[in-house]
Amino acid sequence: MLKLREFIKKIRACKTSEEERSLINKETADIRNLSKEQAEEFKLRSLSKCVFFSILGYHTEFIQMTCINLLASSSFLHKRLAYLALSTLMDENSELLLLTSNTIKNDIDNSNPYISACALRAIGEICSSDMCRDAATNVIKCLSNSNPYIQKKACLALTKIIERCPELVDSVSENLNLIFEYENNGLMISGLQLIINVFKIEKSYIESNKKYIPKLIKILKDLSNCSTIYGA
Repeated sequence: MLKLREFIKKIRACKTSEEERSLINKETADIRNLSKEQAEEFKLRSLSKCVFFSILGYHTEFIQMTCINLLASSSFLHKRLAYLALSTLMDENSELLLLTSNTIKNDIDNSNPYISACALRAIGEICSSDMCRDAATNVIKCLSNSNPYIQKKACLALTKIIERCPELVDSVSENLNLIFEYENNGLMISGLQLIINVFKIEKSYIESNKKYIPKLIKILKDLSNCSTIYGA
C-alpha cells in the first residue's frame, strides 16, 4: 500500500477530475478490502489517506471505527492522528461520536500534555452538548494546570462548552479568578474570550468581578503595546 505522500503525488499528477475520482475510488475499495491482518498493519496509513480524501470532499464513513479504535490506543502517534481524523471525519451529530466520550475524558487528565491538549481541542471542535456536560468538570480542572499550553486549550474548550450548555456558566464563573492570575499574553487572550462569553451569558457576573477591571485594563494595554511594537 502506498504511503500518503506517494499517493498525494499520484493525485497531483491527475489531468482530470474523473481521473482523480477513479484513483480515489480504487484506493478506497482497496482499503475496504484489506484483510484483518492487513487492516491492522496499515491502519495509520489507511486513516491518514481517508482524512485526505475527506478534505477533498469524498465520503469516508467506513473508516470511522478505525479512528475510534486508534483513539483508545496508548500511543501518542496513534492518538494524534485519531484526534485529527475525529475532527475531520465526524461532527457533533455523528452517531459513533458517543463511543469516544470516556476516552476523551480520560485523555483530558492524561499526564502527557500533548494528549491532554488533543482531547481539549476535540471538546472545543466537535463534541455534542451531552459530551460537553460530561467533560466539563475535567476541563475546568485544567484551568489550574501548571502548563500554560493546557490552560490555553482549557479556556478555548470552556468557551465552546458554555456556548453549547449555558447552564454550566455558574461552574465556570467560579473559576474565573484563575484566569485573572495568568501572566502569559497568548494565554490571557484565550482567557479573555472565555470571560467575555461568561459575561454575555450571565451579566450579573460583571458586578461580582469588578475588582478585576484595573488589572484587565492593564492587560489590554500591554497587549495593545505588544501589537504596536511587532506591527500587528
